[in-house]
Amino acid sequence: MGSCLTQIDLGVRRLKKLGGYTMSDEFDRLHGIEKVAVESVLNRSRVLAAKIANELRNKRPEHFVDEFSLADIYYSLEHVADVLSAVNGSQAQHPQRDR
Repeated sequence: MGSCLTQIDLGVRRLKKLGGYTMSDEFDRLHGIEKVAVESVLNRSRVLAAKIANELRNKRPEHFVDEFSLADIYYSLEHVADVLSAVNGSQAQHPQRDR
C-alpha cells in the first residue's frame, strides 16, 4: 500500500503544477501503474465512506459516552469534506475542454 500511496503522492504533485491543463488531461498523462493506484485508492475510499455512513446511521447519541471520540469523527469528516471541496474547486478552475 505504501507504494501505491507514493505513486499517488507523485501524481498529486504533478496535478498541482497543472497550469493550463485540465485534471483529465493530467490523469491521461499518468503512467498505467499510477492510474491503477489512483483508481484503487478512490474505490477503497468509496467503500470506506459507505461503511462509515452505515455505521453512523446505526449509532445513537448514547453510543458516544466519550465526547472526544465523536469530536474526532466529526473533525475527520470535516477534513475530508474540505479536501473534496478543494478538489471540486480545482476542477471548476480548470473545466474540461471539449476533445
